Amino acid sequence: MLMQGFADAVDRIAASNGCTDIELFQVCRALGAPNVPSLLSLKDEGLPAYRVGSHWRIDCRSFRKWATGYTPYRPQTKPQTAYEGELF
Repeated sequence: MLMQGFADAVDRIAASNGCTDIELFQVCRALGAPNVPSLLSLKDEGLPAYRVGSHWRIDCRSFRKWATGYTPYRPQTKPQTAYEGELF
């Protein structure tokens, strides 16, 4: 639910700018991140940020898709095994 709130905050920034493509420093303020490099550390987790010239940008639609589908903990599951005498 927390990531949903972040996606809503980014959407509000995009709406006030009048475009879906926003600067990453604006996202820092909305998410409470101290600076752009701290947010860029999430690129390994799939954050859809990209560079335009010397500035980092993000598309709010891609951010919403990433944020609402983001799961910080992915439990390791074992494949199910069939027991003797079990019918499929």
